[in-house]
Amino acid sequence: MQSWRRRSKKSVAAKDDASVKYSWRMVTDAKPDVKSDCIYLEKKGVVMKLKASSDLEFKYCTWSAAPKLDYDAPNDNMIVVGIEAVVPKGAESSFTVTLSR
Repeated sequence: MQSWRRRSKKSVAAKDDASVKYSWRMVTDAKPDVKSDCIYLEKKGVVMKLKASSDLEFKYCTWSAAPKLDYDAPNDNMIVVGIEAVVPKGAESSFTVTLSR
């Protein structure tokens, strides 16, 4: 049973029966530096800033990009960066993520 629905390309809504854990992720080979208000991504001396906004509280995260199954392709020198949030049951929220220099 699905506990969420995508209201549009810009919002996520949790149904009345359960809250929903939402995540937005991006795979990169840049070195991440996670701060409380953004993630800095550095590669070959160039630094990019990944910044998100929402009316809900969220946190910036990193995850391993290592293969989980024997038949998965290797992801050497890759990492996954992004955000995680909990959309309370019955609520709707939108998330905006920008990448800038």
